[in-house]
Amino acid sequence: MIQDIGSKQYRCDFEKKYPKHDDILIYARGRDFLMKRTKEGYEFTTFADTYINELFDENGNITSEVWKGSVRSRYPHMGIYRTIAIDSQGYYIVDTDEIFKADGSLEYVGNEILRHYKPVYMSFGAATAAQIARWHEGNRYCGRCGGKMVPSDRERAMVCTKCQNMVFPKICPAVTISVIHEDRLLLVRNRNSAFKKYAQVAGYVEIGETFEDTVRREAYEETGLMLKNITYYKNQPWAMTDAHMIGFVAEVEGRPDIKVQREELLEARWFCADEIPPDIADRSLTYEMIRNFRDKYIKKTGESKRYKEFYNLFDIGT
Repeated sequence: MIQDIGSKQYRCDFEKKYPKHDDILIYARGRDFLMKRTKEGYEFTTFADTYINELFDENGNITSEVWKGSVRSRYPHMGIYRTIAIDSQGYYIVDTDEIFKADGSLEYVGNEILRHYKPVYMSFGAATAAQIARWHEGNRYCGRCGGKMVPSDRERAMVCTKCQNMVFPKICPAVTISVIHEDRLLLVRNRNSAFKKYAQVAGYVEIGETFEDTVRREAYEETGLMLKNITYYKNQPWAMTDAHMIGFVAEVEGRPDIKVQREELLEARWFCADEIPPDIADRSLTYEMIRNFRDKYIKKTGESKRYKEFYNLFDIGT
């Protein structure tokens, strides 16, 4: 999954540091962000791609005096913020594109590229930074009094300059469900999302619900199916939609007849393991769960047959 970054160390501690010339610098515009086009594809932008690169010393560092003096005098209204780090490389966000060199190599790219970009740790870092950038953009003014919001100096929060109201990052919990009936997995296609490939039944947690309540409600609302044996699988931060996904596996209780909620879904259908497309390479929790059903089911049975101990497909026991 996208957060599985091997030996790299993800650091989300709040720390104010001046950047290095090779730190990642993200300028996000909605779900798009600037990337540098090369012969090999796209690369994430760094401070070396900006006009202030000349102010870094020979070791790639910048002093507080230079930053507060030369940089701020050139760009007095620029907002720049350190989000996270992976190992020693920081991921910064900036609220203007005027500091980037106008050399024709920069393009806006949709965040769908992060589903396949390599190395994976850079996809995860950039996605997380872009999520924080969207949170900043969506909280420029206070929802309580209308005052201007600014980043806190002490923690990851936006603070109102008038009433001191504090707003913390937007993280929306949502469930994704492997709904299984005998030897088949339920897959759906969403009507209202730009992502039109087959996925699992999924949805956001409502106020007052447990995760299991959400699993039951979403499955019934979207497909008319009742569920039993609801079992937790894994969870995943999913910055592409400002969500945190919680995966569950469940069996159908009663008849497996599907009643598609047309306002939400284009299609919902049952798939045997050998019918699931072989080219699923997405880094999401949903697609790991689909792959688990497809690959482990075929490995354990040799063909598409009834397999009662379906929990073993997900290595979560019964």
